[in-house]
Amino acid sequence: MQAYSPLVRGQRWGEKTLKALVVKYGVSEAQVLVRWSLQKGLVPLPKSADEKRMRDNADVYGFELTEAEVEGLETDDYAPVCWDPATSPLDN
Repeated sequence: MQAYSPLVRGQRWGEKTLKALVVKYGVSEAQVLVRWSLQKGLVPLPKSADEKRMRDNADVYGFELTEAEVEGLETDDYAPVCWDPATSPLDN
């Protein structure tokens, strides 16, 4: 399964739980969210036109989130940040 828009367009930046992991592991918010996707068994598809961000998005194998940290980032909120195939027809 693919994780489309795994960085949620930065909408989670600044969240307390995410910031704590950024500090703990010395990585970016994007790297934590990409790592979370991988540990959930998803194939993350982060988008960036910036070369440094592309490299950072791929540099997520130097740390691993604990099971509790993975669970702590989960949410039951369904708030798509882009086109939602579950609610929008293809011809939109």
